[in-house]
Amino acid sequence: MVMKIASKRFLMAVGIILLLIYTTGSLESTYGQTDSELSHPVTAQVAPLKLTVNAIDNVLNIKDGYFNPAKMLLEEGIYKVSVKSSANFAGTNYVDKVVITRTTCGGKNPKGWYWVVEENDPIYIEITQPCTWNDDERSVYAFFIDVWRLDNTGSATLTFQKIGCSQ
Repeated sequence: MVMKIASKRFLMAVGIILLLIYTTGSLESTYGQTDSELSHPVTAQVAPLKLTVNAIDNVLNIKDGYFNPAKMLLEEGIYKVSVKSSANFAGTNYVDKVVITRTTCGGKNPKGWYWVVEENDPIYIEITQPCTWNDDERSVYAFFIDVWRLDNTGSATLTFQKIGCSQ
């Protein structure tokens, strides 16, 4: 009799813990641990992707036509994109915007192909399936636009947080 009561309480406790894990996505609120501290994480966490855009190297330089965008492969999905900048043009003009673009697949991408991301104003973009899955069509390109790049300093870091799947 005592064994049956103890095993019922044990099963109830396990059930409560599993319910907490299911509703919170981790054991953090239950045991004070983060998912990364566990030897076997409870749920797969999608870490944000980061792309650094250098103010000298990753520029569309209008004066001489130099163009060398930073590049990152992204899978299909919906992303929240934000930027944190330390970039300056001509050494003292703070720049808080970065341009991002991707291949349009012959104009068949209804979800957009060109965006401007501004610090403290994140945007949401949807990356839809390209015509083929080669690296160029799966890539997002990021850059600054300036008339003279060689007097620039700093960089910007774009953060791509996947928040959903494409429709």
